[in-house]
Parts: sequence; structure tokens; C-alpha cells
Amino acid sequence: MQIELLKAYPHYIIEIARWYQSEWGDLDPANSIDVFVRRLREFSNEGEIPVAFVACEHEKAVGACNIRLRREKEPNYEPWFAGLYVLPAFRKQGIGSALLAHAEKFAQKLGIETLYLSTPDQQKLYEQHGWREFDNTDFRGQRESIMQKRLR
Repeated sequence: MQIELLKAYPHYIIEIARWYQSEWGDLDPANSIDVFVRRLREFSNEGEIPVAFVACEHEKAVGACNIRLRREKEPNYEPWFAGLYVLPAFRKQGIGSALLAHAEKFAQKLGIETLYLSTPDQQKLYEQHGWREFDNTDFRGQRESIMQKRLR
């Protein structure tokens, strides 16, 4: 399995947009596949944020994640680790953890001291990787934990 910048694999953008729409599209009716495609194209950068990563195995996209500047509801915290998704058939194999570690190292190289994320139900996963919950919020009708990790 390899993790690369999505910029190097633009042919995966529509596929990843479909994953995202299926997983999170119900949080906002405006989240069409076209909206996710647009965002992923905006995240197709190399040495700056926003940036997206794709995990590939045997020339197949199996997971993705991104780092974005901010989330509209929490403007005081940035940047955000977001969009961690692994295809169901590839879960429990360490791909999500590898994507998370890759994104953290990328952020560290950019000089970022703290990353933030929100999750309604994956606190234990992130705690295993050194993240800590420090706040809660209601986001689009869903209770979420706000977590942070100091990278430096």
C-alpha cells in the first residue's frame, strides 16, 4: 500500500467523491457528488493546505483523507484533518492509521504545530494515535467531539 498526494492521481477524484457523498452526503443536502469533486480538486495541492491524500493498493484507491484550513462552525481552530475514509473491504488493516500518520507528518513538515478534527464516534481510534478531546459541538444536528494533536 502506498500513500500519495491526490494531485498525482486526479483520476481517483470522482471515485473518492462518491465515497464521501455516500458516507457524509446526508449531513447536508447540498453535498452532491459535484460538490465533493470540486472540493477534492481544490485540495489537489502539493506543498500547501488544503491538500488531499489517497491510499492505493495494486493501482486501486482504497482510502483517502485531507487537511483543510477550517470548518465553518469552528473558525478558531485550524487546520483540520478530515475526510478519513477507507473502503469497507480494506478496513482493519491499518490503512486509516497510515493515512492519519502520513497527514500528520505532512503537516509537521509545513510547520503546523497543532491539527484539529471532529468525530461523532471514532474518538478511541484517534486517542490511540495521541489525539485528545477538548471540546464538543453540534454539527448539522450531530453531536461531535473536537479533538486536537500537538505535532511539535
